[in-house]
Amino acid sequence: MIRFNNIQVSEYKLLLKFPAYFFLLAGDRERDFLTKKTSVSAQYSELLRFRSHESLSDFFKDVARCFENTMVEVKREMAMRPGSIDQFLYSKLEEVEGILMKLDTASRLIMHRSLETFKDYISRIHHHVLVEFHFPIIPFLQNTGKL
Repeated sequence: MIRFNNIQVSEYKLLLKFPAYFFLLAGDRERDFLTKKTSVSAQYSELLRFRSHESLSDFFKDVARCFENTMVEVKREMAMRPGSIDQFLYSKLEEVEGILMKLDTASRLIMHRSLETFKDYISRIHHHVLVEFHFPIIPFLQNTGKL
């Protein structure tokens, strides 16, 4: 198990938010998710299906336990912040990176791999329709002369 002894409670709470940041970055590109209801339960379900490194199982249990409140809190923070939503989310991920630098090398490597794997997992979920539906149509359109 990874021990988060080198960081403060407030920093651990920020680490627990990283899945929310990825969900929001991968979400609706028109950024109207601040005004419409998004399915936190669907995102929670996606979060539960993610399989992390076994040494992070307790960490992801903590993430899941507070996920719904985290999404509400992060959306509220984004609505109150001026400027680009992407910029806000990237700055939060930079803060996460700063916290990870406080971990020992082995733990930091595992967390980095987990962040990368989670990012890829969420990207595949949100691009699933494009990969499975849109691109097979292109050869059809080319063959019919419509493209």
